[in-house]
Amino acid sequence: MNIAVVGADGQLGAELAWELQREHTVFPLYHETFDLTNYAQMQEFFLTHDVNCVLNAAGLNDKESCEKNPLQAFAVNALGARDLARLCQSSRAACIHISCDAIFDGEKEVPYVETDRPSPLTVYANSKVAGENFVLSECEKATVVRSGILYGKHQRRDGSRNIVEEILLKATKNPELYYSDSILICPTSAVALAKQICAFIADPPGGIIHASCHGACSWCQFAQRIMSLTNNITPVFPASQSSESLREPLFSALENRRLQQLGLDVMPFWEEALHDYLHAEWSLARMTESARFASMTENSQGFWNLFRREYTL
Repeated sequence: MNIAVVGADGQLGAELAWELQREHTVFPLYHETFDLTNYAQMQEFFLTHDVNCVLNAAGLNDKESCEKNPLQAFAVNALGARDLARLCQSSRAACIHISCDAIFDGEKEVPYVETDRPSPLTVYANSKVAGENFVLSECEKATVVRSGILYGKHQRRDGSRNIVEEILLKATKNPELYYSDSILICPTSAVALAKQICAFIADPPGGIIHASCHGACSWCQFAQRIMSLTNNITPVFPASQSSESLREPLFSALENRRLQQLGLDVMPFWEEALHDYLHAEWSLARMTESARFASMTENSQGFWNLFRREYTL
């Protein structure tokens, strides 16, 4: 198959391009040359390339930036997704659009399934819901893939660190850490999600599917597990309240019900995926707390390079 990956310069897009190139012809599309807000630019690609499927892993995901710039958030996450779906429709290509768990309000006490109605709390979440609706209405062969909070080995397009790196960095600069134990999330490995998408890429199920790692944990439990797996002695305690400035769902775990019904669910539990991610980045055996990491704040690559250099067996 000929597959285009939009957002190939992001942590999920890069992982998708890497996994898919093993068996398919992949066209990695980067922001500089394929901007979701530039219709003429996108149209030019479709006029000059024959693709069977387009994976949209691009988007404006900085929640605070979305709150400050709602028009830009909707231009990228909603209207850009709409225009891409229209181009897929005119080219008879399948469109697989990546969405998120933030579209729910968190009032439910059990994992959300595909048929639950979205109830977004933020500009970011509203723009993602609008994008989902546009994609499904504009392209007959559209599949919306909702997932949990992502982390991965590839650097984000803006150069910022992922959630695991942020927690580890804080542990080098603070004698103890505090994270919410009231907000339940489903941290998901970009590697696991990419492998899941590859499992159905030849025949996308269509409609909405959930594809997150199994299980749920609080931010506090997630940070504690990271400390444990890296043999880091920095203690992690429950925070009295969330330090987040934006309102976020108190419960956002997803159930991969449709994938399970179709016999396609290959997502691991979140603890297993986290272990595999950390183990792939460095050897766990000699990982200890070190103040030397405190100076590594410039970028993710330098941060991980120091970990590898100091602690690889």
